[in-house]
Amino acid sequence: MFRDRDHAAGILAGRLEKYNGSDNAVIAIPRGGAAIGFELARLLGLPLELILTHTIGHPYNREYPIGMVSLFGAVFNEDFGVDENYLRSESESAKKALMEKYFFYMPGRAPLDFKGRTVILTDDGLASGTTMLPVIEMLIRDKASEIIVAVPVASECAVKKIRSYVNVMIYCLTIPDNFYAVNQVYENFENVSDEEAVRLLRLANEMFAGSK
Repeated sequence: MFRDRDHAAGILAGRLEKYNGSDNAVIAIPRGGAAIGFELARLLGLPLELILTHTIGHPYNREYPIGMVSLFGAVFNEDFGVDENYLRSESESAKKALMEKYFFYMPGRAPLDFKGRTVILTDDGLASGTTMLPVIEMLIRDKASEIIVAVPVASECAVKKIRSYVNVMIYCLTIPDNFYAVNQVYENFENVSDEEAVRLLRLANEMFAGSK
């Protein structure tokens, strides 16, 4: 059991010491992941980036996901045979909205280029892995040199899915036998607001800039 996200991230950082101070980056999935990512970035002396994503729904049922878009790329389930013009239009619209959201989180700062970097991808926990897996695929497509998934807790199913990728490592502190929700391993699991995520991002990158 972890006291809170800071406590869990501190333990996790101890497992990742070999990535300390190198040309790597921590990537957090908002918003809970921002708290984990902040502590990892602070303790390892790395820059912190948010990975913002937008789900694309099927043209005949927008609630049914067929793909995911980020600022850096997109992945789609090609089994549906959806028209490419629809995918292109939806992707462009999603990227525009994501860019606006990114500059809300990080005004005046361009997104990091992940090509050739070792990236530590984190969240406060993985239930099914449905959010994390498309991000991994996008980072692979963006030619990140190595992807390290670092989470305090995950389901056995999610861990198996992540381990199926080549050149993707996972550091997970606990895999509960009876997993029902991420918050089950935290004593304190308060929501992380947009404002708090912004504060953590700015503080992490100010500290990183000051250490160079």
